[in-house]
Amino acid sequence: MLTKVADVIDVLGLATGISSLQIAEPLPAISLEAPDTLRARVMGLLSPTPVDLDDLVREAKAAPQQVLGIVMELELAGLVLRSSGGKIAKSD
Repeated sequence: MLTKVADVIDVLGLATGISSLQIAEPLPAISLEAPDTLRARVMGLLSPTPVDLDDLVREAKAAPQQVLGIVMELELAGLVLRSSGGKIAKSD
Protein backbone atom coordinates (compact mmCIF):
# COMPACT_ATOMS: atom_id res chain seq x y z
CA MET A 1 0.00 0.00 0.00
CA LEU A 2 1.27 3.47 -0.90
CA THR A 3 0.93 5.94 1.96
CA LYS A 4 3.74 8.43 1.44
CA VAL A 5 5.99 9.87 -1.24
CA ALA A 6 8.84 7.53 -0.36
CA ASP A 7 6.59 4.54 -1.14
CA VAL A 8 5.85 5.89 -4.61
CA ILE A 9 9.53 6.56 -5.24
CA ASP A 10 10.42 3.05 -4.13
CA VAL A 11 7.87 1.57 -6.52
CA LEU A 12 9.03 3.80 -9.38
CA GLY A 13 12.63 2.97 -8.62
CA LEU A 14 11.93 -0.75 -8.86
CA ALA A 15 9.88 -0.33 -12.02
CA THR A 16 12.54 1.73 -13.78
CA GLY A 17 15.60 -0.06 -12.45
CA ILE A 18 16.75 2.97 -10.47
CA SER A 19 18.07 1.75 -7.16
CA SER A 20 18.18 4.92 -5.12
CA LEU A 21 16.19 8.10 -5.55
CA GLN A 22 16.66 10.87 -3.07
CA ILE A 23 13.77 12.87 -1.69
CA ALA A 24 14.70 16.53 -1.56
CA GLU A 25 14.44 18.31 1.74
CA PRO A 26 11.31 20.46 1.93
CA LEU A 27 11.89 24.14 1.38
CA PRO A 28 11.88 26.23 4.55
CA ALA A 29 8.80 28.34 5.06
CA ILE A 30 9.22 31.99 4.17
CA SER A 31 8.31 34.29 7.01
CA LEU A 32 5.69 36.85 6.09
CA GLU A 33 6.90 39.12 8.86
CA ALA A 34 8.89 41.84 7.20
CA PRO A 35 11.78 43.47 9.01
CA ASP A 36 11.74 47.23 9.30
CA THR A 37 14.66 47.49 6.88
CA LEU A 38 12.67 45.78 4.12
CA ARG A 39 9.64 47.95 4.85
CA ALA A 40 11.84 51.05 4.56
CA ARG A 41 13.36 49.73 1.31
CA VAL A 42 9.90 49.17 -0.20
CA MET A 43 8.78 52.65 0.85
CA GLY A 44 11.97 54.10 -0.66
CA LEU A 45 11.21 52.40 -3.98
CA LEU A 46 7.71 53.85 -4.16
CA SER A 47 6.82 57.27 -5.53
CA PRO A 48 3.61 59.01 -6.64
CA THR A 49 4.19 57.41 -10.07
CA PRO A 50 2.59 53.93 -10.10
CA VAL A 51 4.97 50.97 -10.49
CA ASP A 52 4.18 47.40 -11.42
CA LEU A 53 4.07 45.06 -8.45
CA ASP A 54 6.44 42.60 -10.16
CA ASP A 55 8.96 45.39 -10.69
CA LEU A 56 8.64 46.41 -7.04
CA VAL A 57 9.32 42.84 -5.89
CA ARG A 58 12.34 42.58 -8.19
CA GLU A 59 13.79 45.93 -7.08
CA ALA A 60 13.20 45.15 -3.39
CA LYS A 61 15.22 41.94 -3.77
CA ALA A 62 12.90 40.09 -1.41
CA ALA A 63 10.43 37.24 -1.48
CA PRO A 64 7.16 38.15 -3.21
CA GLN A 65 5.20 37.16 -0.10
CA GLN A 66 7.16 39.60 2.01
CA VAL A 67 6.68 42.49 -0.41
CA LEU A 68 2.99 41.72 -0.84
CA GLY A 69 2.57 41.68 2.93
CA ILE A 70 4.25 45.06 3.26
CA VAL A 71 2.20 46.55 0.41
CA MET A 72 -0.99 45.31 2.07
CA GLU A 73 0.04 46.85 5.42
CA LEU A 74 0.90 50.15 3.75
CA GLU A 75 -2.34 50.10 1.77
CA LEU A 76 -4.40 49.53 4.93
CA ALA A 77 -2.54 52.38 6.60
CA GLY A 78 -3.38 54.64 3.64
CA LEU A 79 0.27 55.16 2.70
CA VAL A 80 0.04 53.55 -0.75
CA LEU A 81 -2.64 53.33 -3.41
CA ARG A 82 -3.34 50.57 -5.88
CA SER A 83 -4.19 51.85 -9.35
CA SER A 84 -5.58 50.16 -12.43
CA GLY A 85 -3.59 47.19 -13.58
CA GLY A 86 -2.48 46.45 -10.02
CA LYS A 87 0.21 49.11 -9.99
CA ILE A 88 1.30 50.57 -6.66
CA ALA A 89 2.01 54.22 -5.86
CA LYS A 90 2.83 56.21 -2.73
CA SER A 91 -0.21 58.24 -1.67
CA ASP A 92 0.03 62.01 -1.46
